[in-house]
Amino acid sequence: MIPNVTKGNRVRGLLEYLFGPGTANEHTDPHVVAGYAPVDELQPAGSLESGFDLAGLAARLDAARYIADGREPKKFVWQCSLSLPPTEGKLGSQTWGRIAQRFAEEMGFANGPDNVGCRWVAVHHGASKKGNDHIHFVAVLVREDGRPFWFPRGKEFKRANDACDRLEDEFGLVKAVPARDKKHRRPPVSRAEYDRAHRSGKPVERVVLRREVRAAAAGATNELEFAARLHAAGLKVHTRTDAGGTVVGFAVALPDGDKLQWCSGSKLDADLSLPRLRQRWPDTTPATAAAWASATMPGPHVSTDQAAGLWPDVTKYLSDTADDIRTAPPPLEEASDVARGLSDLATLLAHQIEPRSTLGPLSAAADQLARATAPTRAPTTATPSEWSTTLVGLSRHLHRVKVGEKTDSILLATAVAAIHIAAAIAVLIDALSQRHSTGAAGQAIRRLNTAVKATQRAARATAPPTPAARKKVNTAFATTTNQATRTANPSAAADQQAASRKHRAPQREQGPER
Repeated sequence: MIPNVTKGNRVRGLLEYLFGPGTANEHTDPHVVAGYAPVDELQPAGSLESGFDLAGLAARLDAARYIADGREPKKFVWQCSLSLPPTEGKLGSQTWGRIAQRFAEEMGFANGPDNVGCRWVAVHHGASKKGNDHIHFVAVLVREDGRPFWFPRGKEFKRANDACDRLEDEFGLVKAVPARDKKHRRPPVSRAEYDRAHRSGKPVERVVLRREVRAAAAGATNELEFAARLHAAGLKVHTRTDAGGTVVGFAVALPDGDKLQWCSGSKLDADLSLPRLRQRWPDTTPATAAAWASATMPGPHVSTDQAAGLWPDVTKYLSDTADDIRTAPPPLEEASDVARGLSDLATLLAHQIEPRSTLGPLSAAADQLARATAPTRAPTTATPSEWSTTLVGLSRHLHRVKVGEKTDSILLATAVAAIHIAAAIAVLIDALSQRHSTGAAGQAIRRLNTAVKATQRAARATAPPTPAARKKVNTAFATTTNQATRTANPSAAADQQAASRKHRAPQREQGPER
């Protein structure tokens, strides 16, 4: 979330812009989402077509200034836009309202037991010309008792950035400023990249490449299998080597652009750098550039004709796996790794269903899950757990499937699979939250919970708009949400589910030979 602060001395003039059509008619539905008083009291009468009556709102915001006796700052109208990157999607008025209230508290504008606040209002009027969902936060820098509101010298913009940092954690938003996310730095998309995507009518290339590389990493067991998947996806691949010819880094580009836009793994996301990816693989032997260039996938893919019949089987296996996790959750020390494996499955579902020329809600939700489940440190053991082995096997199975025509049955099966993934992760959240409820770990759990809700929304959006599909989706939601966890004999349940997983788990293929 990106804060942009400006200051002035005309409340009415600023409101006329916020509730007007905008500089390029980009304002579509101006309305108050939060304020120092109830929203229905602050919302001005009128509409965008007929015009809004702003006199009352301007007078209410300005009221405290008239008892300030000239002590108010010269530029007493403080405005801050809080903007999301276009890839984040839209939050909705209720969520923006909660964010605005928390922002007011973090900045010191809200009334509290030990604080006399200022009058403020937050306005949402649609996405920007670049597609960024955002709000405008307006405060008059005079406290309700007439005292001027001053920021500590040099701390105004730092306070706004720090507030956004905390709100990103609290509401599960992607870190928009990499310096604020020291553990998981995701370099922000540049304005030039946004402009290029806007002109082409396609998604931002960096966002597309991030999904492609993450899908290639999902279920891979060694470096050359990962390289082979990059080639199979049709990406341009460039390797960086040390003096001995060993690969120490890589960059990828989409093949269909007028000019190749190269992005290294670390420029896509912190956990996609080659050193971090190697931490995922049981076989960590580094490869040479020649081996990368010649890496090929083992075995044939499932044909397009077979895909429609196979996809329901994939959904059934995902449903069974989610049922196992809900019924006999893994040990707490394995919960984070299991959540990561489930996140990989969501990425692969999106990769199979949503083409990279458009992307869609499932890709956005999978990206949120990936961010929320990214590990903060290297694995403490080289031996993967049984759960991790099971999920890796399923990821490898998904890689072999090539979905052709997106029929209603395939889309419905995908939506149901996403519902089961979200339900399984929700159980892990419950387990993790019992140990971690505050601090950085607690914030990570809240991000994960937000990502789960996004996945559930994406599942509904992916399903075909037919009565039969809606009924099946609703049934899947009811089943995964309401099914009771068996706790009478946890050890026996765990043994039973382990045997069931072993029986159902797909066979693991060998990776490319070195």
